[in-house]
Amino acid sequence: MTSLARSFIKPRKTLTTKIYLAVVLVVALLFLCLEFYRLSEDVRRMHATLEDKVQLMADNYTTTLSSMLWTLNHDLMEPALSGLILISGLEYATVTVPEGARLVSIGSPPPDGVAPDREKYVCATRELNWETTRELVHLGLLDICMNLDELERYREEHLRDAAVMAAMIALGLGAFLFMLIRRIAAPLVSITDAVEELSQGRRTAQIPYLNREDEVGTLARALDVFRHNDAELQTLRDSLQEQVKIQTAELVSARDAAEAGNVAKSRFLSTMSHELRTPLTSMSGALKMLLQETVALPEEKRRELMVLADRNAERLLALVNDVLDLQKIEAGKMSYEMVELDLLELLKSTRDAMLGFLDKFQSRIGIDNSVGKSCLILGDLQRLTQVLLNLLSNAIKFSPERSVIHLGVSRVAGEFKISVLDQEPGIPDSFRPQLFQRFSQRSDGDRRQTGGTGLGLAIVKEIVAAHGGRIDVGNLEPSEHPEGTTGTRFDVFLKPFQ
Repeated sequence: MTSLARSFIKPRKTLTTKIYLAVVLVVALLFLCLEFYRLSEDVRRMHATLEDKVQLMADNYTTTLSSMLWTLNHDLMEPALSGLILISGLEYATVTVPEGARLVSIGSPPPDGVAPDREKYVCATRELNWETTRELVHLGLLDICMNLDELERYREEHLRDAAVMAAMIALGLGAFLFMLIRRIAAPLVSITDAVEELSQGRRTAQIPYLNREDEVGTLARALDVFRHNDAELQTLRDSLQEQVKIQTAELVSARDAAEAGNVAKSRFLSTMSHELRTPLTSMSGALKMLLQETVALPEEKRRELMVLADRNAERLLALVNDVLDLQKIEAGKMSYEMVELDLLELLKSTRDAMLGFLDKFQSRIGIDNSVGKSCLILGDLQRLTQVLLNLLSNAIKFSPERSVIHLGVSRVAGEFKISVLDQEPGIPDSFRPQLFQRFSQRSDGDRRQTGGTGLGLAIVKEIVAAHGGRIDVGNLEPSEHPEGTTGTRFDVFLKPFQ
């Protein structure tokens, strides 16, 4: 099948087709534009001639009709206007008196009050006046109009002729250009076919015109070199791709191992930093008071401080164990030593453990008890102490200096509720959904840096849940706070011991 036949059976977006279509369309459009311009000029001149003719006829008949109106020879006006229409081919002619009524109407004028269509008619209007020795008397109006149907028919016929001529020129020129361009572009089409075969992986494609000594021959020889080198390049490309796959898999494996190690290290360091800070602060405060030489402490006070330091040292050892147990919490395998506990004693011991931390921020903790003496629960002393230490340290850090932190216990719907009330501005609503998520932190809204790793509340929630309880949080208005300020309230609900 020849390339010419293939071009008709299967359209190809080749340079040949584009040049062919472009030339044919440009020539046809140019011819149409020239014919339309010529026709427009002819119509414009004919329209201007008709306008001049109508204006001249109106001027010629103004004096005659004015005389007839002044002498009251109205019966002569209709023959005069009929002759005018018969000679000149006017559509209609009317004479209207000043009162608005048509005195004479010849032809097919529009109804009274309707103006003629200026696209279909060429019209002229003249005032019919008679000049006396004393004044100029207005007698009426002359309206004459000529129909433009002949002019419109002339334009339509010439437009049709121009379109037919343009089509004939386009067909003839198209056939000539098609044959000429196809002959000139045949080498490019053949080389393009060879390139398409090579792009589809058929390396046995034959490259034509290798012996030509022009640009086409240069292009064909360059393509032949490409064909010979393509097999070697393909082999090298396949080898490189295989090596890239192997090295990429190794890099991904190494990256995953490094990321896992970094995550594990970050979690370990964050947990250690957060969980060891509070007991270390308490121990530091107690030891500094013991080492002050300028203040003579009573023996009882010194012993109390030493006991506090010893208690926090034991707490540090327990916290190290907590860090090691973090993996068990994530796996759901954390063990708890459940014993009978007195909540009031738990609150008091936790408050005492925070004395050094309280001195740092010049704050104090007040214990509120609304349930009396019986506040027994079943829980892990170490873990619940960890919960309270975390809540209290957060309350102190996020509250202004010299604040009063309320630590209370009450009974609600058969459960004990441990409440921690601070005097911070409140927790933003946008942060609440992520408050108990791991590694989440918020700004304290103060000039002081609060520190922390974002693990504390997540651990608190896990411990409380392991005790069959729950934890809630909410902001307090001044009318709801014992100190008359804004604040945040953390409530831990635990079941009583039965």
